[in-house]
Order: sequence, then C-alpha cells, then structure tokens
Amino acid sequence: MGPPATRGAIRGGITGESFLENFRNLLVNPADYVLELVDSLDLTHEQVDRLDFLRDSLNVVNDSIGAALQSEIEELGAGGAVDPRALMQVIRPRMQEAQENVQRGLAVVREVLTEGQWNRLPERVRNLGQRRGPGGRRPPQ
Repeated sequence: MGPPATRGAIRGGITGESFLENFRNLLVNPADYVLELVDSLDLTHEQVDRLDFLRDSLNVVNDSIGAALQSEIEELGAGGAVDPRALMQVIRPRMQEAQENVQRGLAVVREVLTEGQWNRLPERVRNLGQRRGPGGRRPPQ
C-alpha cells in the first residue's frame, strides 16, 4: 500500500490542496528549521533574508513537483484500478527530485551560515535526508 497521500489521491479522496500539503509534509525544508532558531543562532538580517528567500523558493519548486505528481497520479487512477508498479514509477522520480532539492537547499543553508552557526545546529538538521535505518528519511523534531 502506498503512502497515505497517494492512496487518497487514487481514490479521489484528497483534494488538490491537501495532496500538496501532504506532499510538502513528506519533505523537509532546511531553511524552516534554521529560521526557527534565528535568536539562538544570532542570525543577521542578511542571513534571515537569504534564508527566507531559500525557504520560499524551495517551497515553490517542490510544490510544482507535487502538483505534477498529483496530475500524473490522477491520470493513472482515471481508468479505475491502478497498478502499484506503475504508481511507484511515477512517484519515485518525483520524490527523488524533491529530495535532491532539499539537499541543495541544505548546501545553501551551510553557505549562508558561519561555521560556528552551522555547528550549533542540531545534528538532525545538519544531516537532513540521510537514511536512518529501515524507516528511511525522518524530519527533525
């Protein structure tokens, strides 16, 4: 059985907006986590501006991937029963593309922060996207 977002999308039970919200929740925007630590990291106004731009840009790019994925899933489900292999062939490359965007975003975060600020980030944020056992990717908590 696929992720909840895709199961609902195939059955038609998820609207476009909630599908995109679920898709975004599967991904982690590294700039979000850093911006939550603005005071403890002593971020400058310039750093905050750059991180705001990164956060917004990454959301736009990954939302467009989510919208394309939603359309492709709806096309697969238009005829009724969906072949799970066909579904995974649609989902896998889109998720990989979005996760690569997250990794590029993390690299930009590292460029924006000083070495001291980067080292003060929780390890789970510095290591976003790295596999953690059988559960796969997990967002910071």
